[in-house]
Amino acid sequence: MVLERLREITDEARSLVTSFEPGLYSGADAEKIVEVFSDLKKVADAGVLKAAIRAEETRVYERDGHTGAASWLSGITGEPVGSALGDLEAMRSAKKHPRIEEALTKGDISASQARQIASAADACPERAGDLLEAAAEGSFSELKKRCEEVRFGSNSNEEEISRHERARRQRSCRAWTDLKGVGHLEARMTADALAVIKGSLDHFEQEVLKALEERTESRDAYRLDALVAMAEASLGSEFPCNHDAGQKPWASGTWARNSIRPY
Repeated sequence: MVLERLREITDEARSLVTSFEPGLYSGADAEKIVEVFSDLKKVADAGVLKAAIRAEETRVYERDGHTGAASWLSGITGEPVGSALGDLEAMRSAKKHPRIEEALTKGDISASQARQIASAADACPERAGDLLEAAAEGSFSELKKRCEEVRFGSNSNEEEISRHERARRQRSCRAWTDLKGVGHLEARMTADALAVIKGSLDHFEQEVLKALEERTESRDAYRLDALVAMAEASLGSEFPCNHDAGQKPWASGTWARNSIRPY
């Protein structure tokens, strides 16, 4: 039985990891161990998704009151619902392309890589092999760029104009405070509009990080600080606001005002 064998393998792996002492190995050996564990994780993730797709088909998630497979899977894996949803979509997309499905199932690529490659293969199926090779040779960001080039390169000028116009018509920006007093910001826009915002935000983020004596919070937290600093600069504020004990991690309002670029 697959289930019994899986439990045996899991017990063996758990025992191995528990007794593993990294300090006994050289840096080179540690690197190889990381690679093997990474391969093992990809294989395990593929197994999770194959079984999850079947569970989704049988709607077993409804037994526990879940309205969708993503929230059910999130409850089991401990991953965010958004990640679970993305992984399920990756497996569904991969199933339409045998080579991608095989690579994902064997653990040659991750679910995130499969999602990118399958999306590009939908537009240009003959490029699937090239993209699988790119996944094995380069970083995820490089793969994502290659996939975007394939997707957009397969469109005619008319299709590109139509796609851009459709995204422009659907543009939106919402800001609200929930019942717990937490502020939210949600936006959607064209890719070129995002590039303008991201270019400025990247600049402010670097200024925020440079001003810190040490980093004690997440990268996303500091990126939000940079967004607030960018907004303060647009208003010409002398003192960019900070919500942490009155400290100002963004230097002074002088650099903020001087950092405004005309767009």
